[in-house]
Amino acid sequence: RLAGSDLFVRLYLLAASSGLRIALIGGNPGSADAAAQQLQIRGGWEGDVVRTLCPPFGFERDHAQMQAISELLSTWKPHVVFVGLGSPKQEKLIEAIRPVLPSAWFLGVGVSFSFVAGEVQRAPAWMQRSGLEWFHRMVQEPGRLARRYLVDGIPFALGLMWRAWRNRRLPKTSS
Repeated sequence: RLAGSDLFVRLYLLAASSGLRIALIGGNPGSADAAAQQLQIRGGWEGDVVRTLCPPFGFERDHAQMQAISELLSTWKPHVVFVGLGSPKQEKLIEAIRPVLPSAWFLGVGVSFSFVAGEVQRAPAWMQRSGLEWFHRMVQEPGRLARRYLVDGIPFALGLMWRAWRNRRLPKTSS
């Protein structure tokens, strides 16, 4: 099991140590900058491989803002783009900017910038290993995450479990 936040750190360090250009988009104001600084210290390298951008609130509904982001990325030409806006906003932004950077790698990383920057505390290791990091996050931000996890998430999870159970019970057909 590899949590998305751990994947972000590993991929960032690998990309930066390989000299690839990286863009961090999103997070709270200053989070991406702070995360980049922490990762540069952790990686122990000097250099200018990362650019950060924290779009203003509501940017996704503003054509001029979206155009400005696309133009900025076109100028930066990053090889790897990490987008920390939460779902589904980060996936929608990735879909919108992918044509500008067709050879770049994109990864939506949610709150990872804030984790790395030390602004938001990750779940204890035992909760991470048990797959309960979502519960820790919900307790930290119940107003924002309770609906996502309890109202939207539980029916989705139950549906997945039902389909998995049903598929196991169906007789195998030979071809």
